[in-house]
Amino acid sequence: MSPHRLSFRPFSPAGAFPLKAAAAGALFSVLLAFPGYADTKKGVDALEQHDYATAFKEFSAPAEQGDGEAQYYLGLLYLYGAGVQRNPETARGWLQKSADQGNTNGMVGLAGYLNEVHPQHRDPKALELYNKAAEKGNSHAAGALAWAYLRGEGVDKDCDKGKDWMLKAAGGETARDYLMLASYYRFDGCPDHDPEKAIGYMEKAAGTGSVQAQFQVGNAFLLGLDTPIDTARAAFWLNKAAAAGHGQARELVTLFGLTPEAAASPAP
Repeated sequence: MSPHRLSFRPFSPAGAFPLKAAAAGALFSVLLAFPGYADTKKGVDALEQHDYATAFKEFSAPAEQGDGEAQYYLGLLYLYGAGVQRNPETARGWLQKSADQGNTNGMVGLAGYLNEVHPQHRDPKALELYNKAAEKGNSHAAGALAWAYLRGEGVDKDCDKGKDWMLKAAGGETARDYLMLASYYRFDGCPDHDPEKAIGYMEKAAGTGSVQAQFQVGNAFLLGLDTPIDTARAAFWLNKAAAAGHGQARELVTLFGLTPEAAASPAP
């Protein structure tokens, strides 16, 4: 089964990435969520073209030679059956090799694998890996820790620790950072629940040019999801997403008659 293309998705609180074969469409977003390095550049370039067979070939040799980053990528290719027959056990082996070398992406990948294998009871080893990677500055690990504390998954629920890790995870000014903060403020399990702040961060994410964020915030305004219905702002963001080729945005613009003339610029 070949993975489908998928645009940007916000970080999943359930783990570093979805494991099940049915979720194979997340592969491209997952693989490119982490930076590539010189030894893996050709493989990363192939991923950007959705050429998984070439990516597998480019990562295989350096992985066999002990490159931790290539081992991480190769592990995920095996995990999702991209460019190679799916083999979760082989995937785990490569992710383990990467993590054992201290590669933080490998740690996050292995932790996500362990958690998805045992979804009913989070693997303590996964939490240890997330902690180790987060302490070394891996923002995806910090995000996983944030949600673990916020939801009380594998640890005692602690909203303060969850917030601390979330701020470390989303310390930049990218669409991903803003969407993570939006998901934090939408979460109603802690005192910081603030839908107004959440929608504000969603608009910041949309303002970076993220087409998926533009669709998400436009849809929120259109349907009144955690915010009052605002057809003019919905039209503004959905028209932007539609102009960039987002299929669902185009459908909503047509269905609801959201002409560009009906659009209003977002509040400053």
